[in-house]
Amino acid sequence: MISPNSIFEYSLASEHDGPDLLTLYESDDFKGNISVLYTRRPNPYLSYLQEGEKVVFPIIRLKETGELCGGGCCVIRKAFVNGSVKSTGYLTGLKIKPAYRRRIPYIQDLYQKMFVLTKGDVDLFYTTILKDNTLAQRLFKQRRKNMPEYKFVQDYTVYCFKPKGKIRLSPGYRLEQGSCAGLDSFYKNHLSNYNLAPPIFDQLRWTQENIFALRDQTGRIKAACGILNQQRYKQYIITKYRGIHKYLQHIPLEWLGYPNLPKENQIANYASLALFLVEDNDLEIARSFLIMLTKRVSQFDFFMLGLVMNHPLNTVFNQVKHVKYESKLYTVHNDHSHEQLDTRAISLEVGLL
Repeated sequence: MISPNSIFEYSLASEHDGPDLLTLYESDDFKGNISVLYTRRPNPYLSYLQEGEKVVFPIIRLKETGELCGGGCCVIRKAFVNGSVKSTGYLTGLKIKPAYRRRIPYIQDLYQKMFVLTKGDVDLFYTTILKDNTLAQRLFKQRRKNMPEYKFVQDYTVYCFKPKGKIRLSPGYRLEQGSCAGLDSFYKNHLSNYNLAPPIFDQLRWTQENIFALRDQTGRIKAACGILNQQRYKQYIITKYRGIHKYLQHIPLEWLGYPNLPKENQIANYASLALFLVEDNDLEIARSFLIMLTKRVSQFDFFMLGLVMNHPLNTVFNQVKHVKYESKLYTVHNDHSHEQLDTRAISLEVGLL
């Protein structure tokens, strides 16, 4: 344990710090026309462990009282990088309580400890920053002394949807649920074509009944994905609507083909789509697959799918009604991490962010 001065000190979080971490993450929400509290009840440390093989979680405490004032997490997990399976570190949850943001000038130290503790374990670091968080983007735009270098990669959009409409596929297509013949081969043939795609099902913590495949008339798998319900350890809570959204929350938007807005201060009833892959990136098959999935799994108010700008299926949402929020994807480099992403499309799972 190292003290930056007489007021604050660093330590490494564990499962026992869960209640304090939850207080940190719920100390304020993201403001905008829709104020969102993104939280990880009941224990953020265990929540992040659901999404990787290991977490490294430096935290800052007030020395006199032991109050947890800030922290940041690195989730270590395997992913495809330039066609090979590498160890990646997703940097997330960097937060300081509002009362201490002008008193703790030690983000550099937090990063340095993160990199020292993960040295040799991570080939590539990356992170996402909400598009509206311009303060963070300005902070990391230029490299500062003792800070890592942030390299912008792609805009990343999370689509929230529950589509309706006609399925424009020829007769004979069928939706299968559960692990089925040929599914492993389907993913093995496609996942390495995408950067940051997870190489194995288990990393996504799904069960067999939540895996879906679409077959054509010949029995060939044309599309596949998993549906993740993460509400027991990761929640989105709308704390306030403003502007036009204040009125839209009372309208059944599903009549117009959009997902209904969640009630204020209630946990959103959502599920994430994972490893969403379509043979030859056929947009009509992708659109029909989305409709078939959401009809089959109808208990959720909306579904989420994250796609970067260069993903070949991104334009499918030109024909699927949705609401969205946008982020920016960065790779993060220190003096010991030099791995670069090549020009392959990126498959970044919203369920792992």
